[in-house]
Amino acid sequence: MASTIQPTSTYGHEPVMLQEIVDVFATVPAGHVVDATLGGCGHAVGILRAHAHLSILGIDQDENAIAHAEALREANPDVRRRLSVCRGRFDRFSEVLEEQGIAAISGALFDRSEEHTSELQSPCNLVCRLLLEKK
Repeated sequence: MASTIQPTSTYGHEPVMLQEIVDVFATVPAGHVVDATLGGCGHAVGILRAHAHLSILGIDQDENAIAHAEALREANPDVRRRLSVCRGRFDRFSEVLEEQGIAAISGALFDRSEEHTSELQSPCNLVCRLLLEKK
């Protein structure tokens, strides 16, 4: 991915534990990954940069996060090709997958903390890697 992509330059949020998240997805099989709390796209862009075999569906209910993701997609053809975005809540995960025509995913990322502080985010509650097939 082009080095000009700055996932947080206009969103004002630094992704917590970025390298750890990228490393977790190294063994995920080729396919779709869902970032169910897309935010500033930091984790999504990090995963895309490191893992050419993955594409990402980003879900967020914040219209500013969606606008930021769309701007990143517009600025970079590789991001546009490999990152899809959908405004919605992560508790509608299954419905969003169905609406997007995604029958199976290779993994998922959920930022489950209520606040974006490093004290509240640990590998255990930041990453939920799922290997599942939607039936």
